Amino acid sequence: MSNSYANINHQEFPVVTVTFYNETPSTTEVKAYLQELEDLYLCGEKFVVIFDVSHIKNIHLETQQQYVAWLEKHHKTIRKSVVANIYVLPSLVQRTMFSGFCFVKRPFVPFQVTKTVEEAQQIAQELLGLDKRNKPIIPLEEFTDM
Repeated sequence: MSNSYANINHQEFPVVTVTFYNETPSTTEVKAYLQELEDLYLCGEKFVVIFDVSHIKNIHLETQQQYVAWLEKHHKTIRKSVVANIYVLPSLVQRTMFSGFCFVKRPFVPFQVTKTVEEAQQIAQELLGLDKRNKPIIPLEEFTDM
């Protein structure tokens, strides 16, 4: 999905990258984004989500409130599907605000914060045990019996 608010890219599944572009989206754009996110969470497979917020300075308060309400409603589904969330927050201000948010509202799944998308992709692949082509890595111990 792509709209002026966010783009959800699942071409590299099980690594999904959500890139945000608009600080003040319409209610319709937020609802469309959340619906696609819900559909993804219901796919029945485990995956890592990279939330790339590097293109915006902050997220509008109304949007934050919509998202928090949506998270409350869908937290069980999220826990079943998401291995971890990785947030790309290049600025110290963004990371500080995010830390405050996490202090107030504990995330439902493990998470990590990075400064770049590249770093986030590397972490996602490591969490999923994938190589750079998203192919499973055979653990070293499996070779010992050959």
